[in-house]
Amino acid sequence: MTNVQLLKATRLFHYATVALLVAFVFTACGDQPFGIFAELEREADAEDSDFIGARLRGMARISMDNGTDRYIVASGRPKWRRVDPDDAGNWSNAPRPSGFSGSGDWMTSVVTVENNGDDDVYALFRDHSRDNYEVFHWEDGSWTSVVKLGDFSDAKQITRLFGLNGELFASTSASTDGGPFSLYHIDLDNGSTDPTRVSDQTSSKPFSDATFGADTYYFVSRDGLWYGGDLSTDDIAKDTESNVPSGELDDPPHDNRGVFFHEHNGEDRLYISSNEAVYRTQLENGSPEEWNRVSRSDRGDRFTRFAFYEPDGTDGYIYVGSDRKGGGTNGGVYKLDLSDDFEDQRFRRETGRPDGSQIYRTHLAEFFVDDVVDDDTSETRKHIFALMYSRAGQSEPGMWRRTDDDDWSAE
Repeated sequence: MTNVQLLKATRLFHYATVALLVAFVFTACGDQPFGIFAELEREADAEDSDFIGARLRGMARISMDNGTDRYIVASGRPKWRRVDPDDAGNWSNAPRPSGFSGSGDWMTSVVTVENNGDDDVYALFRDHSRDNYEVFHWEDGSWTSVVKLGDFSDAKQITRLFGLNGELFASTSASTDGGPFSLYHIDLDNGSTDPTRVSDQTSSKPFSDATFGADTYYFVSRDGLWYGGDLSTDDIAKDTESNVPSGELDDPPHDNRGVFFHEHNGEDRLYISSNEAVYRTQLENGSPEEWNRVSRSDRGDRFTRFAFYEPDGTDGYIYVGSDRKGGGTNGGVYKLDLSDDFEDQRFRRETGRPDGSQIYRTHLAEFFVDDVVDDDTSETRKHIFALMYSRAGQSEPGMWRRTDDDDWSAE
């Protein structure tokens, strides 16, 4: 090949590469509502990643027709595996409902609702265009539609599901670019699943967590705390009257990410996780009294959601997750030991163990706790799963599991 021919070939290759790149960018921007560059910050589909880099948004245990229960996780493309501990790590693609089987059609939330002693599983699916949202019930081995986006008044998105006290709730957004956000109750008992608003007060931020106790429902967003006990009226209202210790946090608690009710030794307590701190209050007839800080991060971690975990031989622990602010090597698991004296109870960051050191430097979004019967010993063992809030490009595993008080192991 002469120098002239080589120069021509090089130019042709350069032009072809540029044309291909331009076509790819414009195609991606046309197919995805926010373009290729925003896609870098969106949740990754776990279809081929075994949860590495995936954003996990809930987990549940579902019953199968053959009697073999499975775990299912909302990981973009939903994944599942048998509950059998011998199957740990053997995740595969779970079925999706009709109309949500295309590329980018994802399960974005999954919850359990107790129903006459049984655990019913409900999941939220949305299509790749983010125009179609639908809530489904796992029934007789398949997904059955419950409600659609159009059943919610003035809603453009369904953002999350909550299962509390045998009831199903949904958070919605009135716009496609961020709020305001509303709370709805989906009545599963009276034959009509028409969603009804449970509060006439909206939030400027998405509702991120919920809990039930003392005959009261509690919901949090980064905009505040909502609570109330009567679902037949607009009884659930934003908290504006908490008695907050001076200098410890704004009045009322703000920038909240998780909320958790726990009754211990006859005392009703409510925990809230927020930016760099966790707070606790005693409840009087379901209402918060004085808030006290029970943990503060000196690493810049942002606390997330809670779980109660009670291995045999312990008084139990309350776990709270954290994610690292602005990268770095923070994040991981904090826990409060309920065997400590009440005044000494604090959420303390677990230190790394050799077999699970990576969990202590990852974005940790939430937990799932389950009882599993050991086939060899017939004993029931406690399992806790930690679900990561990973991002594309991260190498840490997206899910971890601990049995009783063993080391954490990656799923």
